[in-house]
Amino acid sequence: IDLKAASTLRKKLRNIQPDVINFHLSFLTTYYLAFGARKQRWKLIETFHSVPGHDLTKVNNYLRKKYIKKNLLSFIGISDRITVDARKKFGTINIQTIYNGIELTGCEQTCVPLSRKEFDFICVANMLEVKNHALLLEAFSIFLNRFPKANLLLVGGGPLLDYNKNLSSQL
Repeated sequence: IDLKAASTLRKKLRNIQPDVINFHLSFLTTYYLAFGARKQRWKLIETFHSVPGHDLTKVNNYLRKKYIKKNLLSFIGISDRITVDARKKFGTINIQTIYNGIELTGCEQTCVPLSRKEFDFICVANMLEVKNHALLLEAFSIFLNRFPKANLLLVGGGPLLDYNKNLSSQL
């Protein structure tokens, strides 16, 4: 529980006014401290990358159930199996399957957001090797060739912060 992180999150999100916040793991505790269980302008979506709920604390599971009950939270499963498991665990929830790793080639005709040609992406994560910010930065540099008005904000610290700053400048 980090009240400073909650305060910072509250200020940043009120300033940025995102359309969607997509997260996984233990983000809900910090989010709850920042906003409570009140509806906000943005959509809150949790992505399950593995068996839903096995890796969270009792507090996070309690908050997830609270947000589900108030219909403040939607979900993404990265495979059919994960989506089925999430429905079994949490009952009737708003969950869609979006397969992990999809090719966007040819998507311009069917993906509504790509027609906007303006994007703001935010990634909140510790800058650790396992998070692979380098891959995100490399992919974003390719994306920028097509959508030069796009923005990427990386929020976090850690041992790879300087490396990621340098890579971002290079790309």
